[in-house]
Amino acid sequence: MLHPELSARVAREQYQDQCRQAARRGLAALAGRRPLPLLRRAARPLGHMLLRLGVGLLRYGQVEPPTLTRPYRSSVRSIELN
Repeated sequence: MLHPELSARVAREQYQDQCRQAARRGLAALAGRRPLPLLRRAARPLGHMLLRLGVGLLRYGQVEPPTLTRPYRSSVRSIELN
């Protein structure tokens, strides 16, 4: 090229065009996304809630002492009846 100013200006214009096209493609990609279905949006909070519930139940089972039952002792009379 014989004119450096002209070639620089052409290169700058081409660069700006490429930037605009990339921005349009990015906006088009963002606009093309569909929102997640309700079940997929609710799955994560529901999973966290169920996990916390399970942990709480496990902790409750460890804290509560098992109920003690007195062993059954048969009387002499019941042995005679059998």
